[in-house]
Amino acid sequence: LSQSADTKGRRILDRRRGFYGVVTVTEMPAAAAGAEGVVREFVHGGTVHGMQALIPGRERMPTTYFTETGGGFAVLNHPRYRRGQPMRVGLVGTGIGVMLSYCRTNDVYVCYEISPEVAAVARDPALFTFDSGAPGRVEWVMGDARKALEAEAAAGAPRFDVLMIDAFTGDNLPYHLSTREAFALYFERLQPDGILMVNISNWHMDLMPFAKSVSGAFDVAVLGMAGRKDFARLAFSSTFAVYARRPGNISIPPGVRLVDFRSIPDVPIPTDEKGSFNRFVTW
Repeated sequence: LSQSADTKGRRILDRRRGFYGVVTVTEMPAAAAGAEGVVREFVHGGTVHGMQALIPGRERMPTTYFTETGGGFAVLNHPRYRRGQPMRVGLVGTGIGVMLSYCRTNDVYVCYEISPEVAAVARDPALFTFDSGAPGRVEWVMGDARKALEAEAAAGAPRFDVLMIDAFTGDNLPYHLSTREAFALYFERLQPDGILMVNISNWHMDLMPFAKSVSGAFDVAVLGMAGRKDFARLAFSSTFAVYARRPGNISIPPGVRLVDFRSIPDVPIPTDEKGSFNRFVTW
């Protein structure tokens, strides 16, 4: 491991470049509840996509966008989780696998990842252990997630209880994962009581109108959630759109602000053939 440091004084453990950009792993000393260790950070391009507290007792603590006020909300609120039943969860854009912190013994988590460099870092227990330490079954599907989901749909593969789309937080928004046709596929891959969770936290775009357009196009209820930053828990401020055909009883955790979609403008949903995200740019 490297002993060099970045501009913030964090030790650089790993840095590699691939077709989809540069990925970097850094660490800094940390302590919690009297125990000492390190916090490791995963940066892809210019965006932090995950952190892990490698401190005794905190290794599987969900962080960044994926606490109970963010991505974990969909898993924790699913009736199968509440009843202690096995779940099948799909993750489109896995990062270092922070969502795997919710994986239980009989669960199956399927990770769709297009970057070999990202997958290599996430699956290396010398760097991060969300994957290697998961008590359930973790499967990795390499390549374009939409193509993989289409192939699974054609083959009649089991549907998901929760499907997380985490492909919109970086510097570039993948258009082919953001169209009417893509979302039709996401909903098709869900069980009838499934939950689709979309991370729409983005530096440069306000994606709430887009989230509303998806709800209208498919007549599926949407919940807009804005979670606050919590430095002590390594939690980032985040914005998620949660879709469910059977909303049921959803408990809103403390620290979450709900979005009033009545104040959000109506926009057409992009299609494979035609559309643009320029209207959502905020800078």
